[in-house]
This record gives sequence, structure tokens and C-alpha cells, in this order.
Amino acid sequence: MTLQCAVDGGIALADIEGERELTGTCGGGAKAHGHVRAEGSRKATWRDKPVELVRTVVDLTVTGASSGEIHQVNEVPKDSAVASFPLYTSIDVNMTAQGISLTQKLQRHVLPKVKD
Repeated sequence: MTLQCAVDGGIALADIEGERELTGTCGGGAKAHGHVRAEGSRKATWRDKPVELVRTVVDLTVTGASSGEIHQVNEVPKDSAVASFPLYTSIDVNMTAQGISLTQKLQRHVLPKVKD
């Protein structure tokens, strides 16, 4: 099962203050809507240097020919000079498309892994 969605205006993980509404479209005419919010930060070490990671949470509901829920957590360095991409991402997907159910839990760590 493949589903590609585009969020209108993007998500901008590093620039989130409070909560923001998201809308978008997916393949096959499905629609996506939900929210992205900042959920605190934590101190860590990456490449032997201290880094502050901002946690963002994205919750999307997909409706249409494909339907379901996507829950994504990202940890992005607060200082874009350190890195401008998530150092950690987890995605929980619970979707149905053409009568086929898919439940998937994925985690991605940028190497080297972040140390607490």
C-alpha cells in the first residue's frame, strides 16, 4: 500500500509555536486534515555536542478512498546550525485502502544516534 499526501504550505517542524491546523490532499483524491503542535524540548548530545531537541507532534486524519490516522513525532534541533532536519522520527499509521487494513509503527534515527 502506498499513500502520498502533501500538506498545504508544508509543516515547518522547527518553527512551531503552539498548535497549528493542517490540511492537504493525498493520492486517489483522499483528503488530510489535522494538527501539528510543539510538545516541549529536551537536552541531548549529538556528535559529541550538546543539543536542544524540540519535540513536535503531527496528528492527521485521512478520509476518502484511503482512510485512517497518522501520528508522527519528530525531534528537531532548536538551533538550525546544528541540523535542519529531524534527528528522530516515529510514525504510527492505521489506514484502510480498498478494504485492506495496514497498521505500522516505524522509527528512524539519524546516525549517529542522539544520546540522552
